[in-house]
Amino acid sequence: MQMAIDFSYPDNPGYKGQLTSKEAAENKKNTKAFDQREVLITLEAAGPDGLTADEVAAINGHIYTKYRPRFSELRKLGSIEPTGERRASYLGSDMDVYRLVRNGQ
Repeated sequence: MQMAIDFSYPDNPGYKGQLTSKEAAENKKNTKAFDQREVLITLEAAGPDGLTADEVAAINGHIYTKYRPRFSELRKLGSIEPTGERRASYLGSDMDVYRLVRNGQ
Protein backbone atom coordinates (compact mmCIF):
# COMPACT_ATOMS: atom_id res chain seq x y z
CA MET A 1 0.00 0.00 0.00
CA GLN A 2 1.46 3.33 -1.03
CA MET A 3 0.91 6.27 1.30
CA ALA A 4 0.12 9.75 -0.01
CA ILE A 5 1.72 12.69 1.71
CA ASP A 6 0.05 16.09 1.95
CA PHE A 7 2.63 18.38 0.35
CA SER A 8 1.05 21.55 1.71
CA TYR A 9 3.04 20.91 4.92
CA PRO A 10 4.11 22.90 6.95
CA ASP A 11 1.33 25.36 6.12
CA ASN A 12 -1.11 22.58 6.99
CA PRO A 13 -0.65 19.76 9.48
CA GLY A 14 0.84 16.72 7.78
CA TYR A 15 -0.59 13.24 7.48
CA LYS A 16 0.36 10.04 5.68
CA GLY A 17 -2.72 8.90 3.84
CA GLN A 18 -4.86 7.09 6.42
CA LEU A 19 -8.36 8.52 6.75
CA THR A 20 -8.07 8.87 10.53
CA SER A 21 -4.70 10.61 10.16
CA LYS A 22 -6.14 13.01 7.59
CA GLU A 23 -9.12 13.77 9.85
CA ALA A 24 -6.80 14.45 12.79
CA ALA A 25 -4.71 16.81 10.63
CA GLU A 26 -7.85 18.64 9.51
CA ASN A 27 -8.98 19.04 13.13
CA LYS A 28 -5.54 20.33 14.15
CA LYS A 29 -5.66 23.21 11.64
CA ASN A 30 -7.76 25.20 14.11
CA THR A 31 -5.16 25.13 16.89
CA LYS A 32 -1.88 24.78 14.99
CA ALA A 33 -1.03 28.50 14.87
CA PHE A 34 -1.80 28.90 18.58
CA ASP A 35 0.40 25.91 19.43
CA GLN A 36 3.23 27.26 17.27
CA ARG A 37 3.06 30.59 19.12
CA GLU A 38 3.21 28.75 22.46
CA VAL A 39 6.37 26.96 21.28
CA LEU A 40 8.00 30.22 20.14
CA ILE A 41 7.12 32.07 23.35
CA THR A 42 8.42 29.21 25.50
CA LEU A 43 11.65 28.93 23.50
CA GLU A 44 12.16 32.69 23.72
CA ALA A 45 11.86 32.52 27.50
CA ALA A 46 14.33 29.61 27.59
CA GLY A 47 17.01 31.64 25.83
CA PRO A 48 19.91 30.27 23.77
CA ASP A 49 20.13 26.98 25.69
CA GLY A 50 16.80 25.96 24.15
CA LEU A 51 14.38 23.17 24.97
CA THR A 52 13.11 19.89 23.57
CA ALA A 53 9.51 19.51 22.39
CA ASP A 54 8.81 17.38 25.45
CA GLU A 55 10.22 20.07 27.77
CA VAL A 56 7.99 22.70 26.12
CA ALA A 57 5.00 20.42 26.70
CA ALA A 58 5.90 19.94 30.37
CA ILE A 59 6.38 23.68 30.92
CA ASN A 60 2.97 24.38 29.37
CA GLY A 61 1.24 21.53 31.22
CA HIS A 62 0.51 19.36 28.19
CA ILE A 63 1.13 15.76 27.13
CA TYR A 64 4.61 15.11 25.78
CA THR A 65 3.49 14.59 22.16
CA LYS A 66 1.53 17.86 21.82
CA TYR A 67 4.31 20.00 20.36
CA ARG A 68 6.47 17.52 18.44
CA PRO A 69 4.73 18.21 15.10
CA ARG A 70 4.88 21.97 15.74
CA PHE A 71 8.66 21.72 16.18
CA SER A 72 8.93 19.99 12.79
CA GLU A 73 6.80 22.70 11.16
CA LEU A 74 8.69 25.56 12.80
CA ARG A 75 12.04 24.07 11.81
CA LYS A 76 10.91 23.72 8.21
CA LEU A 77 9.71 27.34 8.31
CA GLY A 78 13.13 28.46 9.59
CA SER A 79 11.84 29.81 12.90
CA ILE A 80 13.78 27.41 15.13
CA GLU A 81 17.06 25.55 14.86
CA PRO A 82 18.75 22.68 16.69
CA THR A 83 21.37 23.71 19.24
CA GLY A 84 23.43 20.58 18.60
CA GLU A 85 22.56 19.26 22.05
CA ARG A 86 20.30 16.28 22.72
CA ARG A 87 18.38 15.48 25.89
CA ALA A 88 16.25 12.60 27.08
CA SER A 89 12.66 12.59 25.88
CA TYR A 90 9.70 11.67 28.05
CA LEU A 91 10.18 8.06 26.94
CA GLY A 92 13.93 8.11 27.59
CA SER A 93 15.37 8.30 24.08
CA ASP A 94 17.43 11.34 23.08
CA MET A 95 15.80 14.17 21.17
CA ASP A 96 17.13 17.42 19.70
CA VAL A 97 17.15 20.64 21.69
CA TYR A 98 15.94 23.70 19.73
CA ARG A 99 16.24 27.46 20.07
CA LEU A 100 14.79 30.42 18.20
CA VAL A 101 16.54 31.51 15.03
CA ARG A 102 17.72 35.04 15.65
CA ASN A 103 17.91 37.27 12.58
CA GLY A 104 21.24 38.99 12.28
CA GLN A 105 23.19 36.49 14.40
